[in-house]
Amino acid sequence: MYIFWLVCAYTLIVLVMVLSHMFMTDYLNNYDKDVGKKMKYWHRVIQRCAASGNYRMKKKELRKFHNSRHLTAFFGLRCEKEKETGLLLDCNAQELIKVVRKNRYETEKAYFAYMLGKFPDSYDVLLMKYADFMLECLTRDSVYLRENALEVLYKIGEPQTIGEAFRILSEHGIYHNDKLLADGLM
Repeated sequence: MYIFWLVCAYTLIVLVMVLSHMFMTDYLNNYDKDVGKKMKYWHRVIQRCAASGNYRMKKKELRKFHNSRHLTAFFGLRCEKEKETGLLLDCNAQELIKVVRKNRYETEKAYFAYMLGKFPDSYDVLLMKYADFMLECLTRDSVYLRENALEVLYKIGEPQTIGEAFRILSEHGIYHNDKLLADGLM
């Protein structure tokens, strides 16, 4: 009788593993399709803004930056339409900072900072608008958020801003890996 229950338990565990694998495969396939739809959405927003010459986003468009799929789609579009996405981020900097600051997930804030950090060095004026927010992000618990915020600050290239970042880290007693700091400063 003992072996019967052992075989039943083992069968149940295998069945749960197979079903969870099927669920995750389906979820990941739909994730890619959903991001594709979101990219089309951001493409339409950029077309509308380019046609009107006004790159101010509506509140409902700004709220999309709470969603990781929308962030992924915007980042993907940033690679294709760097100038237009840069204009969107430039014209809506204050509103975007408010939206991202309200986000309770540190990973999405870190992803937003990562996206900013991937802009070329020539966008330092745009990134300067986000400098105070990036300095604020340095006090968070997430090492990813701190590293991505530092990357944005390095891209800005202002010695005063980088000095302020190190002062904030020091004041708050935050240890950031020496190798990461050295790599960033290089």
